[in-house]
Amino acid sequence: AVHRSFVVHPDCEVTLEAHPGTVTESGLSALRRSGVTRLSFGAESMHDAELAGIGRPGGSAETAAAVAAARRAGFMNVSVDVMYGLPGQTVESWVRTLTACRELSPSHLSCYALTVESGTRFAKDVQHDPERGPDQTRQIEMEGAAEAVLGEAGYTRYEISNYAKDGFECCHNLLYWTQGEYLGIGPSAQSFVDGVRFGNIAHLTAYEAALAESRLPVEERTVLSPQERLRDAVIFGLRLTGGIPTSAVNDHAANYGYRKVVDRLRAQKLLEDDGDRTRLSAQGRLHADTVAEQLF
Repeated sequence: AVHRSFVVHPDCEVTLEAHPGTVTESGLSALRRSGVTRLSFGAESMHDAELAGIGRPGGSAETAAAVAAARRAGFMNVSVDVMYGLPGQTVESWVRTLTACRELSPSHLSCYALTVESGTRFAKDVQHDPERGPDQTRQIEMEGAAEAVLGEAGYTRYEISNYAKDGFECCHNLLYWTQGEYLGIGPSAQSFVDGVRFGNIAHLTAYEAALAESRLPVEERTVLSPQERLRDAVIFGLRLTGGIPTSAVNDHAANYGYRKVVDRLRAQKLLEDDGDRTRLSAQGRLHADTVAEQLF
């Protein structure tokens, strides 16, 4: 349907996310023939005990088998997602997870810090047993370990949570952080087109009803001003380790009266300037959300 409706670039990245335990080699081969070019496996951990601790079925052997099956099916671009700060996880076990992932030689690795989202089962578990929640000090140590272990293996950290071998940076990740346009299709999908952000209805029945009546299933729509687009370019662009033009940071500060805020972030060594580029410092990356809040 996408190919019928749009002109698709020959080198278009087509990513499918998958639970390692749900794939088969025949299914992966069919996906490859259909045009999928990139797979992203949610491993979360390479330690079965840690997976059990978060109620995750399966184990590390499934991830290894899934990556091997993807290679045999013809996929050259395979990503593995892992998390740090899991209940019972130590810095040592995290390093072992990274080492096990590294041995699978994926082209891309995403390392996400566990966060507690309100309203989830995990949030209720943490409320009853705070020890199950992530330890921020330990997570900071784990983040540093990830950069060291993966850097030694030839992975470049190009964004706060993402590492890639040369030429395998995730296209859709880069699109979001550099204010590219994207069209989301399906219930609750988000889009950014022609300076307008809009989101689809989340409820499936209401979504289908809108389509049946030939109405766009859009629930919310925001037209961004040039100043707001610059604000987002600064906040999202700072997630990239390469940073953004210093002129963009200064223009944003002037538009919103944030000169003192930016000066303070530089004085605190959370932002650093390198020629005509500004980026989060190593310390700033540890507090990226706080920096973003201050610049919003």
